[in-house]
Amino acid sequence: MDAFVVRAICGEIYPLINYAKLVQIKEISKFNFILNFYSRKNGEHNLLISAQDMSSRLHLTTKRIPSVKRKSKFTETLKKYLEGSIVTKIHSGRWERIVQISFISKSQESKSYALIIELFGLSSNILLLDGKTGKIIDSVKRVRRNKVLLDEKRSSPKYILPPLQDKKTLDQLDNIFIEKVFKRKRRNSSNLEWFQNILVENILGISPSFAKIISQNNKSLLQLLKQIRNSYFSDSFSPAIVFS
Repeated sequence: MDAFVVRAICGEIYPLINYAKLVQIKEISKFNFILNFYSRKNGEHNLLISAQDMSSRLHLTTKRIPSVKRKSKFTETLKKYLEGSIVTKIHSGRWERIVQISFISKSQESKSYALIIELFGLSSNILLLDGKTGKIIDSVKRVRRNKVLLDEKRSSPKYILPPLQDKKTLDQLDNIFIEKVFKRKRRNSSNLEWFQNILVENILGISPSFAKIISQNNKSLLQLLKQIRNSYFSDSFSPAIVFS
Protein backbone atom coordinates (compact mmCIF):
# COMPACT_ATOMS: atom_id res chain seq x y z
CA MET A 1 0.00 0.00 0.00
CA ASP A 2 1.37 3.41 -0.94
CA ALA A 3 0.73 6.71 0.86
CA PHE A 4 -2.14 7.58 -1.49
CA VAL A 5 -4.06 4.36 -0.87
CA VAL A 6 -3.50 4.71 2.89
CA ARG A 7 -4.88 8.26 2.89
CA ALA A 8 -7.88 7.27 0.75
CA ILE A 9 -8.74 4.32 3.01
CA CYS A 10 -8.42 6.44 6.16
CA GLY A 11 -10.80 8.93 4.56
CA GLU A 12 -13.24 6.11 3.88
CA ILE A 13 -13.20 4.46 7.30
CA TYR A 14 -12.99 7.61 9.45
CA PRO A 15 -16.68 8.64 9.25
CA LEU A 16 -17.83 5.03 9.66
CA ILE A 17 -15.94 3.97 12.79
CA ASN A 18 -15.06 7.24 14.52
CA TYR A 19 -16.71 7.18 17.98
CA ALA A 20 -17.76 3.59 17.36
CA LYS A 21 -17.32 0.86 19.98
CA LEU A 22 -14.74 -1.86 19.36
CA VAL A 23 -16.89 -4.88 20.08
CA GLN A 24 -14.59 -7.77 19.17
CA ILE A 25 -11.07 -8.53 17.96
CA LYS A 26 -10.55 -11.66 15.87
CA GLU A 27 -7.22 -13.21 14.96
CA ILE A 28 -7.63 -14.85 11.56
CA SER A 29 -3.95 -15.76 11.08
CA LYS A 30 -0.58 -14.92 12.64
CA PHE A 31 -0.35 -11.33 11.35
CA ASN A 32 -3.98 -10.71 10.33
CA PHE A 33 -6.81 -9.41 12.48
CA ILE A 34 -10.39 -8.22 12.11
CA LEU A 35 -11.72 -5.46 14.38
CA ASN A 36 -15.50 -5.43 14.72
CA PHE A 37 -16.96 -1.97 15.38
CA TYR A 38 -20.50 -0.89 16.14
CA SER A 39 -22.25 2.46 16.51
CA ARG A 40 -25.94 3.40 16.53
CA LYS A 41 -25.36 5.86 13.72
CA ASN A 42 -23.44 3.64 11.28
CA GLY A 43 -24.16 0.11 12.43
CA GLU A 44 -21.57 -2.68 12.25
CA HIS A 45 -18.28 -2.52 10.33
CA ASN A 46 -15.34 -4.93 10.16
CA LEU A 47 -11.85 -3.53 9.68
CA LEU A 48 -9.12 -5.91 8.52
CA ILE A 49 -5.59 -4.98 9.59
CA SER A 50 -2.58 -6.95 8.42
CA ALA A 51 1.15 -6.93 9.05
CA GLN A 52 1.72 -9.75 6.58
CA ASP A 53 5.17 -9.32 5.00
CA MET A 54 4.19 -9.03 1.34
CA SER A 55 0.56 -7.96 1.69
CA SER A 56 0.29 -5.58 4.64
CA ARG A 57 -2.93 -3.59 4.47
CA LEU A 58 -6.00 -2.25 6.21
CA HIS A 59 -9.49 -2.00 4.77
CA LEU A 60 -13.13 -2.67 5.50
CA THR A 61 -14.36 -6.18 4.75
CA THR A 62 -17.71 -7.99 4.64
CA LYS A 63 -16.16 -11.46 4.45
CA ARG A 64 -16.88 -13.87 7.29
CA ILE A 65 -13.46 -15.26 8.11
CA PRO A 66 -13.13 -17.72 11.01
CA SER A 67 -10.78 -17.06 13.89
CA VAL A 68 -7.77 -19.22 14.62
CA LYS A 69 -8.38 -21.85 17.28
CA ARG A 70 -5.46 -20.82 19.44
CA LYS A 71 -5.06 -17.07 20.00
CA SER A 72 -1.62 -15.48 20.23
CA LYS A 73 -0.43 -13.51 23.24
CA PHE A 74 -0.65 -10.33 21.15
CA THR A 75 -4.34 -10.96 20.42
CA GLU A 76 -5.06 -11.58 24.09
CA THR A 77 -3.36 -8.26 24.91
CA LEU A 78 -5.40 -6.40 22.29
CA LYS A 79 -8.62 -7.91 23.62
CA LYS A 80 -7.70 -7.05 27.20
CA TYR A 81 -6.99 -3.37 26.53
CA LEU A 82 -9.19 -2.47 23.55
CA GLU A 83 -12.40 -4.51 23.48
CA GLY A 84 -15.25 -2.29 24.67
CA SER A 85 -13.30 0.93 24.07
CA ILE A 86 -14.37 3.82 21.83
CA VAL A 87 -12.52 5.13 18.75
CA THR A 88 -11.60 8.81 19.18
CA LYS A 89 -9.35 9.43 16.17
CA ILE A 90 -7.99 7.86 12.98
CA HIS A 91 -4.91 9.49 11.55
CA SER A 92 -2.22 8.90 8.94
CA GLY A 93 0.85 11.13 8.77
CA ARG A 94 1.49 13.22 5.65
CA TRP A 95 3.06 11.05 2.92
CA GLU A 96 3.30 8.22 5.46
CA ARG A 97 2.19 4.59 5.45
CA ILE A 98 1.51 4.61 9.18
CA VAL A 99 -2.04 4.69 10.55
CA GLN A 100 -2.93 5.47 14.16
CA ILE A 101 -6.30 4.54 15.62
CA SER A 102 -6.83 6.14 19.03
CA PHE A 103 -9.13 4.66 21.69
CA ILE A 104 -10.46 5.59 25.09
CA SER A 105 -11.63 2.91 27.50
CA LYS A 106 -15.10 3.02 29.06
CA SER A 107 -13.73 2.20 32.51
CA GLN A 108 -13.84 4.69 35.36
CA GLU A 109 -10.21 5.65 34.68
CA SER A 110 -10.97 6.38 30.97
CA LYS A 111 -7.50 5.29 29.88
CA SER A 112 -6.35 6.04 26.35
CA TYR A 113 -4.59 3.69 23.93
CA ALA A 114 -3.30 3.86 20.37
CA LEU A 115 -3.11 1.13 17.77
CA ILE A 116 -0.30 1.79 15.28
CA ILE A 117 -0.39 0.02 11.91
CA GLU A 118 2.91 0.30 10.00
CA LEU A 119 2.35 -0.68 6.36
CA PHE A 120 5.93 -1.20 5.20
CA GLY A 121 5.88 -4.52 3.39
CA LEU A 122 8.55 -6.74 4.96
CA SER A 123 8.91 -4.28 7.87
CA SER A 124 5.16 -4.02 8.58
CA ASN A 125 4.02 -4.14 12.18
CA ILE A 126 1.05 -3.56 14.48
CA LEU A 127 1.73 -2.03 17.88
CA LEU A 128 -0.40 -1.23 20.92
CA LEU A 129 0.66 1.90 22.81
CA ASP A 130 -0.26 3.53 26.09
CA GLY A 131 -2.02 6.68 24.89
CA LYS A 132 -0.69 8.82 27.76
CA THR A 133 2.98 7.79 27.84
CA GLY A 134 3.48 6.56 24.26
CA LYS A 135 5.11 3.41 25.60
CA ILE A 136 4.75 0.15 23.69
CA ILE A 137 2.48 -2.32 25.47
CA ASP A 138 2.86 -5.05 22.85
CA SER A 139 3.51 -5.58 19.15
CA VAL A 140 2.79 -8.41 16.73
CA LYS A 141 6.44 -8.34 15.60
CA ARG A 142 9.04 -7.67 18.25
CA VAL A 143 11.96 -6.90 15.95
CA ARG A 144 12.35 -3.92 13.59
CA ARG A 145 15.24 -3.94 11.12
CA ASN A 146 17.21 -6.40 13.29
CA LYS A 147 16.60 -4.33 16.44
CA VAL A 148 14.54 -5.67 19.34
CA LEU A 149 11.45 -3.52 19.99
CA LEU A 150 10.27 -5.30 23.13
CA ASP A 151 12.23 -7.19 25.72
CA GLU A 152 10.24 -8.67 28.60
CA LYS A 153 13.27 -8.30 30.88
CA ARG A 154 13.32 -4.51 30.41
CA SER A 155 10.80 -1.71 30.87
CA SER A 156 8.62 -0.89 27.87
CA PRO A 157 10.24 1.63 25.50
CA LYS A 158 8.46 4.62 23.98
CA TYR A 159 7.31 4.27 20.42
CA ILE A 160 9.61 6.01 17.95
CA LEU A 161 8.65 6.63 14.35
CA PRO A 162 10.79 4.74 11.82
CA PRO A 163 13.58 6.91 10.35
CA LEU A 164 12.61 9.13 7.42
CA GLN A 165 13.64 7.96 3.99
CA ASP A 166 15.99 10.14 1.98
CA LYS A 167 13.35 11.08 -0.58
CA LYS A 168 11.49 14.18 -1.71
CA THR A 169 7.77 14.64 -1.07
CA LEU A 170 5.54 15.73 -3.93
CA ASP A 171 5.23 19.23 -2.45
CA GLN A 172 9.04 19.62 -2.56
CA LEU A 173 9.41 18.99 -6.30
CA ASP A 174 10.39 21.57 -8.90
CA ASN A 175 11.76 21.60 -12.45
CA ILE A 176 15.37 21.70 -11.23
CA PHE A 177 14.91 18.50 -9.21
CA ILE A 178 13.05 16.77 -12.04
CA GLU A 179 15.77 17.61 -14.57
CA LYS A 180 18.56 16.56 -12.20
CA VAL A 181 17.03 13.22 -11.23
CA PHE A 182 15.69 12.23 -14.61
CA LYS A 183 18.72 13.60 -16.50
CA ARG A 184 16.50 15.28 -19.10
CA LYS A 185 15.49 11.87 -20.44
CA ARG A 186 12.09 11.57 -22.08
CA ARG A 187 9.81 8.67 -21.40
CA ASN A 188 9.49 6.12 -24.16
CA SER A 189 8.74 2.42 -24.47
CA SER A 190 12.43 1.50 -24.06
CA ASN A 191 13.03 3.20 -20.69
CA LEU A 192 9.72 2.92 -18.82
CA GLU A 193 11.15 0.51 -16.24
CA TRP A 194 14.05 2.88 -15.57
CA PHE A 195 11.56 5.74 -15.09
CA GLN A 196 9.51 3.68 -12.66
CA ASN A 197 12.56 2.82 -10.54
CA ILE A 198 13.66 6.47 -10.42
CA LEU A 199 10.19 7.54 -9.23
CA VAL A 200 10.14 4.95 -6.43
CA GLU A 201 13.72 5.67 -5.33
CA ASN A 202 13.35 9.46 -5.19
CA ILE A 203 9.74 10.37 -4.32
CA LEU A 204 8.18 9.54 -0.96
CA GLY A 205 4.90 7.64 -1.02
CA ILE A 206 5.17 6.32 -4.60
CA SER A 207 4.79 2.54 -4.87
CA PRO A 208 6.07 0.46 -7.83
CA SER A 209 2.52 -0.10 -9.11
CA PHE A 210 1.73 3.63 -8.91
CA ALA A 211 5.05 4.47 -10.59
CA LYS A 212 4.08 2.20 -13.47
CA ILE A 213 0.85 4.12 -14.00
CA ILE A 214 2.65 7.49 -13.84
CA SER A 215 5.36 6.43 -16.29
CA GLN A 216 2.75 5.48 -18.89
CA ASN A 217 1.00 8.88 -18.78
CA ASN A 218 1.82 11.32 -21.60
CA LYS A 219 1.51 14.53 -19.55
CA SER A 220 4.46 16.65 -18.47
CA LEU A 221 5.98 14.81 -15.50
CA LEU A 222 6.06 17.86 -13.21
CA GLN A 223 2.50 18.80 -14.19
CA LEU A 224 1.33 15.25 -13.53
CA LEU A 225 3.06 15.04 -10.15
CA LYS A 226 1.54 18.38 -9.10
CA GLN A 227 -1.89 17.09 -10.10
CA ILE A 228 -1.33 13.96 -8.00
CA ARG A 229 -0.17 16.12 -5.07
CA ASN A 230 -3.32 18.25 -5.29
CA SER A 231 -5.50 15.13 -5.33
CA TYR A 232 -3.70 13.90 -2.21
CA PHE A 233 -4.33 17.10 -0.23
CA SER A 234 -7.93 17.52 -1.42
CA ASP A 235 -8.75 13.82 -0.84
CA SER A 236 -10.16 13.64 -4.37
CA PHE A 237 -9.47 10.00 -5.13
CA SER A 238 -11.37 7.95 -7.70
CA PRO A 239 -11.36 4.14 -7.56
CA ALA A 240 -9.95 2.35 -10.60
CA ILE A 241 -9.24 -1.21 -11.68
CA VAL A 242 -5.84 -1.67 -13.31
CA PHE A 243 -5.24 -4.73 -15.49
CA SER A 244 -1.61 -5.75 -15.99
